[in-house]
Amino acid sequence: MTVQHITEKELAKRWGLSHRTLQRWRACGEKLSHIRIGGRIRYTLEAIEQFEAKHNNGSTGKLSVTPSLPQEALIQEAV
Repeated sequence: MTVQHITEKELAKRWGLSHRTLQRWRACGEKLSHIRIGGRIRYTLEAIEQFEAKHNNGSTGKLSVTPSLPQEALIQEAV
């Protein structure tokens, strides 16, 4: 069985997002499984499909994701 990996930019294009959004989600602790190969982030196709199924809006087919913010970010937003 071959595991298929895609890059951060490929995933961003698939979801219509900026690759910086994916970086921010990782920093905020969003649970999208990834690995680092040669200093670069890769996502398995299996992890992406599981994430899509979990966050699928249903009728529109769009992802509905609200990553959790670390406590420090919540404090800064309140100030």
